[in-house]
Amino acid sequence: MKAQINLATPVKTSRNKRYFLLISLGFFGLCFVLAMILLSYSLVLNNSYNALTNQETTLKQQLVQIGQKKVEYLTVKERLISIQKILNLRQNLNTNLVAVVNLFPESVTISALNVTPTSVVLTANSANLQSLNSIMETIIPKFEKENKNLKSVQLSSFSQDPNTLAYSVSLQFTFKK
Repeated sequence: MKAQINLATPVKTSRNKRYFLLISLGFFGLCFVLAMILLSYSLVLNNSYNALTNQETTLKQQLVQIGQKKVEYLTVKERLISIQKILNLRQNLNTNLVAVVNLFPESVTISALNVTPTSVVLTANSANLQSLNSIMETIIPKFEKENKNLKSVQLSSFSQDPNTLAYSVSLQFTFKK
């Protein structure tokens, strides 16, 4: 009788062990697959992070270069504005100067010239006295009548160089403001 009583059933025990083993293997396999998925995702994220870091470095370098160009641009712009202000304040001396210089014929050379906003002082030389005489008697009086901006013409000096026998005359043309 003792031999017939078996409290442990061998079939049920082995089924439980198999069932437990299959569940354990399934759980382990699931954990392994999940670990592989997380590891691959981590590698993909790491590669993306490295690519983004390289791109960020490149963009920062480009921003520094653009910043330097902007500073240069702003410096040039500021200088151009300063130059324009100076040019606007500067008086135009060419109008009076050109008008006076055009009075003298080719036979007369201008050896000295001083131009201010209200006057033109010059020294003219000529080997021919008739050239200077025509300037003094006809050209300057005609210029005085035609030029409304002219205030006065003064003869500062008249001389002759004893070595070259050239005549020299210094004239001051004064203009209205």
